[in-house]
Amino acid sequence: MQASRTQPGNSSVERPLRREGRDDGPRPGHNDGMRVTLLAATPVAARTQPPTPAGMRDDRDAKFPMTAAEFREHVSRHLEKARARMEERIAQLPADQAEARRAHFKAAVAQITAKVDEVCGDGTVTKEEAEAVHELSRSLLHHHKD
Repeated sequence: MQASRTQPGNSSVERPLRREGRDDGPRPGHNDGMRVTLLAATPVAARTQPPTPAGMRDDRDAKFPMTAAEFREHVSRHLEKARARMEERIAQLPADQAEARRAHFKAAVAQITAKVDEVCGDGTVTKEEAEAVHELSRSLLHHHKD
């Protein structure tokens, strides 16, 4: 049994004595061990990605170097999605503005396709070459500035 003493400055409160160097675990009312565990687990859980639905590919996990055919397929999917988004956005615009946006998109696609042809010339695409195409695509197709 532990001895009791009154705390200095407060004669009515009694606290149990604790020996120095003795680890009895957390004191009553303290959950420091639980908080540390939860905080340590949070960053790992935050970095996990949601699972990809069955039958769909996750392009974020592309493996490099990749073949030129795979890369061309990836870029064509990207451009088709971009074209669909552009058509959605210009649906409410007047016809002359919509045609101007389509012409801008067509010119951008021509430049991106030329860059893809350049990086696919040797039959394989490295990560650095793919990033160069990605940066060109962002600069031509996105109107916002980072």
